[in-house]
Amino acid sequence: MRRRMRVPLTILCFNLSAGIAVCQQPGKPGRQTDPLAAIVSPAAADSIPKPSWTARYLTGSLHLEPGSWLKIAFVPQNAILGKKNFFITALADQIVTIEYSARVERDSDRFQGPRSGCGFARNMIPDMSKSRPEEMIATRLTPGGASRLSEKLLRHHSVHIVWIEGGKKQQVSVGINDCEYGSLIANLRWLLETRWGEVARDISK
Repeated sequence: MRRRMRVPLTILCFNLSAGIAVCQQPGKPGRQTDPLAAIVSPAAADSIPKPSWTARYLTGSLHLEPGSWLKIAFVPQNAILGKKNFFITALADQIVTIEYSARVERDSDRFQGPRSGCGFARNMIPDMSKSRPEEMIATRLTPGGASRLSEKLLRHHSVHIVWIEGGKKQQVSVGINDCEYGSLIANLRWLLETRWGEVARDISK
């Protein structure tokens, strides 16, 4: 009787800086994938466009438990008209405050080297040749065990966003990992365009 041999699964770990690492299964040569991509449920994948950012809810006006997972994206106005299950739908002109760290943004950009586990985030930088998005959206996710493990290997840094919806002040603080922080801020800057200077506040100063 022929016995089947099980090939051990190889996982590659990349050290980004002291205490930071990302582990991935090896893929095709020259191709890098988001180690947290498996976090997206099939339903969420159908409703939220790419690129999108993994965020951990810290605090705010959303009816969510701290530590809940969100997926954030930027879309044209009315792109999700009639769709449900979005916890955030904020138009660019409704956003009144963004608190972020320029220092962490610079560090995140450095982590995105071609040999690091964060190389995938280069593809999340805004493409200025395309139409500028007009709305920030976010939906809730349920991560699997492997995704939670991958996320634990990364440090997180907060981004605080305040917007006015229906005459009421809404706000959210989320934790973004080292890999995706820089590209998220770049997309928020593009979303707000000329209003960035009056809305954004660098908390690292």
